[in-house]
Amino acid sequence: HFACDGPLFGVPHGANVLTNLPFLVIGLWGLLRLRSSGGFAARDGNRVGLWLSVALLAFGSGAYHRWLTPATLAADRACIGAILAFAVAEIVGVVHPAWKRRGVTLALLGACELSVVLWCLGATSLIYGGLQALGSLAMAWLAVRAWRGGRLSGAALRSLFLFIGFYALAKVAEVLDEPICAWTGGFAGHPLKHLLAAAGLASLLPWLGRPTETR
Repeated sequence: HFACDGPLFGVPHGANVLTNLPFLVIGLWGLLRLRSSGGFAARDGNRVGLWLSVALLAFGSGAYHRWLTPATLAADRACIGAILAFAVAEIVGVVHPAWKRRGVTLALLGACELSVVLWCLGATSLIYGGLQALGSLAMAWLAVRAWRGGRLSGAALRSLFLFIGFYALAKVAEVLDEPICAWTGGFAGHPLKHLLAAAGLASLLPWLGRPTETR
């Protein structure tokens, strides 16, 4: 399925498996930052869910790239969908504080996970991919609105756009999997995608790795 996908350090499909470890580190780091800043308050539910999903992605994506089965692919996509849902729910709550409710988060989470279920049942992957693109655009638009309205700091806005930028680069690396493997002589675009996505998530730590600001 992937270029340059041989074993590494005795791990089958090693590069694609091991490059998921940063997700575990970043997810746990986000949770520890929240915990050390006063515990997990109810208003921080989206942030806790986000970093927990990032940590779980290390196992979901790692399992998929190790065994390459439909079940492990579903686990991989489910974690990615959860990350998107929690991130969008958090930004919606910043723009419209009255919408910072569990029901909004559950609705977004349900929509993202439903797209994964439909894909697994044979529906087009365009539903899942479309939600990813739409979610990224929605986050950018809502964040700019929040910043212009004084509800989001410039530093938080930069963190979000860094995340979106790294995510876009990760998708480019995914598409160029084989050419990058040829250019580097052994390190393909897909493991690079993992590292770029992890860098994007790490860029959110200064903002979402701390308790929700009260205004």
